Parts: sequence; structure tokens; C-alpha cells
Amino acid sequence: MMGRFGLTTGRSAGVDTEPWAVSIRPSRASPSRSRISNTCGHETAANKAFPRLRGPPRKGFLRRAVSIARMLRETFVHVPGVGYRTEERLWRMGIRTWDDFSAARRPRRLSLKLGHRIEDELTRSSEALRRGRHRYFARGLWPRDHWRAWREFRHAIAFLDIETTGLSIGRDAITVVGVYDGARKRSFVQGDNLEDLPAAMARAKLLVTFNGSRFDVPFLRKAFPRMALDQIHLDLLHPLRRLGFVGGLKAIETQVGILRSEETSGLAGFDAVRLWHAYDAGDDDALDLLLEYNMEDVVNLEPLAELAYEGLRSLCLDGGFVTADRLPRPR
Repeated sequence: MMGRFGLTTGRSAGVDTEPWAVSIRPSRASPSRSRISNTCGHETAANKAFPRLRGPPRKGFLRRAVSIARMLRETFVHVPGVGYRTEERLWRMGIRTWDDFSAARRPRRLSLKLGHRIEDELTRSSEALRRGRHRYFARGLWPRDHWRAWREFRHAIAFLDIETTGLSIGRDAITVVGVYDGARKRSFVQGDNLEDLPAAMARAKLLVTFNGSRFDVPFLRKAFPRMALDQIHLDLLHPLRRLGFVGGLKAIETQVGILRSEETSGLAGFDAVRLWHAYDAGDDDALDLLLEYNMEDVVNLEPLAELAYEGLRSLCLDGGFVTADRLPRPR
């Protein structure tokens, strides 16, 4: 299709700019009816499909009443020697939180040595959490479990998305970086203020991206080799996959009912490349549209992170699933 500035947009441009995207994007995600493994690693018998969303899509991003549950305090797999099966066994015995373990006697079928190790590690974990030491959990948790720290560290969050001149980390460069901390939106542009990005990221303890592990973070490490990228990293691509959502970011937004603005609707990753080249050739309006497109990528990560957290926590602790159709309508 033709977008603003006479640019051919989306797949009609002949370039697939989202390597994680799929060619067929069903309206409903259907997990296998065989045994599947949820994101906690606990095998669960599943025989359900995820329902269609009710009602029309909504513009902007969804808001919901957040629960007071704190999954990190219900986590034991960061303790050396504790795997997903042991963690699940603790939950089933009623030991759902760190405080529960401290108050309980040593559970049956748990060795004395492991019991002492868990107790010591939970003491260190509580102190690290009290002090806000995010690196302790970034190192202690497997990357697939970083989502568990969402509630505890979202006060120091950075939703982030980058635009580049192409997909090659070796040949291409960053053009725009959008950062959102839940209140303030900031854009960093090559040739203007991109060098200010490290200072803006210095206070972030939780980084949220979509496919950032393979794309955004490697580009950032190359462009800013001295910038500390040691945050807890919630890469939403993988948690959303585990919940049954398919396709790239735009496809998942459609599935949960997030609408883009009229100006950016239909734009895809390669359009961002074209817009940058148009701006580089003297079209300032192209930069305005590029910044709007990028910031929508960024702010739309917030409701998706909330959905991923609630859905994965429900799978871990209750064996249920929080679907997008249960999100309240925005005011």
C-alpha cells in the first residue's frame, strides 16, 4: 500500500523487516491439545483454546486495575538447586511466598541441606529486593523468568524500541530510540541527541522490549559499548509466544485490540528505514512521522507487559489463563 510521502508500506514494499513475524496470523491462538509446558517450566495438561476478543478494537493502549500480587516473592527457582518441579511442589504444599518458607517447617522430601540453602538464599533475596538491587535478580534468574520481577521493579522501568537503517548489526546504525518510563516519553535521534541515551537509561532497573534480546540490545551494545545494559530484561516476544500470541508486535496489538493512529496505521519496520532516508534528504515531516511511529511501538509495550505478567502468573500459580478479553475497556 502507499503511505505518506509516496512510500510503499508494509509487505508490499517487498521486504520482510520483522524476522520473527509469521506469514499467517490467525485471529485466535490455539495451543496444542497435547501436554504443553508453561513459562515456569512446569508441564501442564492443556485442552483449551484462547477465546476471541470481545468488542471492537480500542485506540491507544489498554489500562487495567493491577493486582497487588508480587510474583518475584513467589519465586524459588533462582535458588541454586531449585528447579521448576521443586518450586511447584513448594507451591502445592502451601509455601507460596518467601515469607511462607521462613514461617514453615522444612517441607517433607526436601533435604536438610537444600532447606538451609533455600533459607539462606531467600534472606539474601529479601535484602537485595529491599535495597532495589536489580542486578542480583538479573543474574540470578534465567532470562525466561525475568518477567517475574515486573511488579517489583516497574517503578524504575524503561520501555524501549529502536529504529535502524537496516537489520544488520555489523553494517547498519541506530537512527531513533524511543524510551518511556510510564510517565515521560523521550525520543533520541541520530545527529541530534542520541548521545544522551546512556544518561537517560542510567536509572532504569527493568528494561522492556519486543525482540530486544536479538535486535535492540545488540545494536545498543555496538553503538554504546560503555553503556550499562545490566537491567532485568523483559523481552515480550517470548512470554507472549508462551501465552499463545503469534506474529510480530503489530499483529499481537491487533489480537488484543490496540489500534494505531491513522497516521501510523499500516506502517512497518522497513517504512521506518524509508522515513529516515526521506528525513535525511530534507523532509522534516518524515522525521515527525517516524518519531510518532516509534513512540507507539514503545508505549504499546506497557499493556502487553501487564497482560504477559498476569497471564504467566496465572499459568504458574493457578493453571488458568488471563486472556485479553478480560481486560476492562479504557476510560
